[in-house]
Amino acid sequence: MCEYHVSLYVVKAEFLHLYLLECKSRNKKVKPQHHSIPEAVYRELTDPNFPVAGAIEVQTFIWILTRPVQDRILVEALSNELDIGEAEAIALALEMKVDQVLIDERRGRMVAARLNLGYTGILGILVEAKSQKLIFAVKPLLDALINQAGFWVAEPLYMRVLQLVDEN
Repeated sequence: MCEYHVSLYVVKAEFLHLYLLECKSRNKKVKPQHHSIPEAVYRELTDPNFPVAGAIEVQTFIWILTRPVQDRILVEALSNELDIGEAEAIALALEMKVDQVLIDERRGRMVAARLNLGYTGILGILVEAKSQKLIFAVKPLLDALINQAGFWVAEPLYMRVLQLVDEN
């Protein structure tokens, strides 16, 4: 397996993102890294009125840290374009000076790019996980995201991802 250095990701995502990153740490037999999420994302993931995948994990896994965002003015400004979770994720990523924010929504990616913040998404994580031999196949996970978690992927992108990982 190739050597892989896990960056600190500030995420607005479901458990799978964090799980795959944690698997990378475990498979490399290194001390698991902590992954930070802003408080708004924690609230979104643990809202009992809107259960989502990852709610229990985000509350129990010790490698997932919830952090407050200090720059509330930036969060407020970003909230004009994004939902509060995305706004806090980007603001926290900037505060922590991380390499990337994990974000799937197009608007969030556009704002991250405008602020010179790198980003990746769940599809990028799946492609990377397969290239690092951490998962055997992307298609079953991608299909589960679509069919069970309600994750939307355009058909051309779906086909492109499978082509990238030689599963077409």
